[in-house]
This record gives sequence, structure tokens and C-alpha cells, in this order.
Amino acid sequence: MGGDDMTKISAMVVDGDKTLWEGRALEGICKAYLRQETMKLHLPTVYRAIRGVCEVKAIVKRYDGNVEGEMLGQKRAYEVLVENGLGRKDEMYSFAGSYINGQVIRNVSDLIVEKIRFGIPVFLATASGTSAEMYSMNHFHLKDAVSNKELFDEKGRLSGVELIITNGENKLDATKAMLDGYNMRLGDCVVVGDSKLDIPMLKAAGFPMASPFATDEVKAIRGIVQIRKD
Repeated sequence: MGGDDMTKISAMVVDGDKTLWEGRALEGICKAYLRQETMKLHLPTVYRAIRGVCEVKAIVKRYDGNVEGEMLGQKRAYEVLVENGLGRKDEMYSFAGSYINGQVIRNVSDLIVEKIRFGIPVFLATASGTSAEMYSMNHFHLKDAVSNKELFDEKGRLSGVELIITNGENKLDATKAMLDGYNMRLGDCVVVGDSKLDIPMLKAAGFPMASPFATDEVKAIRGIVQIRKD
């Protein structure tokens, strides 16, 4: 998107999981901890963590992959980390960064670079946690972000999560509130998303774009532009 269209765009808002990077950042963090504990031969922790992963998958499957199930699964994944004494602020940031770097969707990240080069600020709106948000902010030079909030104690240990984004409506509200702080509105923005969580945001966007991993429901939004994976 360039040329005359560029003059109409005030900002770009991009989703994280399955949009800016493939898969889910939290899943990448959990797998990194599982590898770490296996290498340390902390076998009881490994066993409990694997059992917790099975619980998360069962939750998502029980809800047939809908948004409620995804959010309950995400909440349970954080609980499994806490229950096993896993999750330090610095480690989670590092694990999130390694995962995102390895899974970045190049056409979307290139679009971010293009917009920033033209002086257009880019924002992140994601149901991922603080670790993925902070890494993305620094790595992709983003203006601001909204995400679910990971909670840490005074020693930097994970203590829980505050789920701010649990459905499309509150993701839309959180994104609007973020943009309001910069006197911007979604109607003047490019928005890139992939799932039901993003649909209200995409419908309110001036320039909606579908991630290469977008659902059919997202691809069916009127006027949406499909970004190719390659």
C-alpha cells in the first residue's frame, strides 16, 4: 500500500500471534522452559509441565478452538508456569525474543519497516503477554502497544497474568484507548489481523489487511487486503 493511499494513513496497528509472527509467543516461552528444565534434569518439573501442557490443549479442544477456550488455555498456561516455579522477567523476555525472531512473518515485518520509513507510527495490539509486547516494541521500533499483562513479584518472578484482552470487543476498546492518547482513530489506520479477536478492529479500520494465517472469517471482511506469506 503506497502512493496516494499513503497520505490517508495516520498509523498502522498490527496483531502479534499468527500475524507479526507465526504461532503463539506464550507457547514458545513454555517450550523454552520445558527444554531448559529437561537439560537441567529437573524431571519432576518436566513431568508436571508436560501434564500442564496437556491440560491446556484439552481446554482449547473442549471449547472447539473458540476465543473463550483460547483465553482459558492461555490463563492455564501461565498458572502451570507459576505452579512449577518457572517464569522470570528476564528469561521470559529472552525466550519471547528468540521465538519471535525465529517465527517472524517477513511480509508483515517489511510492511512495518516501510510505514516507519514514511514517518507512519506502528502500534501493536495483541493478546500475547508483556514479554512478547516489550520485545516487539524494542525490536520493531513500535510506537506503543496493548497486551495481556504478565505479573511479577519484587524479585522478578512470574506471579500471574491479568487478562485485559479476552475478546474482540475489549481488544477494540483497548486499541482505541491507546490511539486516543495520540489523537488518532482506527478509521485512519492500517490494521493487520488474523482471527476473530481482530474482527471488530478490522471492521473499524480504514485499511484492513489479513495476515497470511488469517481465518476464512477474517478474509471475508469487505474490502480486506490479503498479505501473502511469501
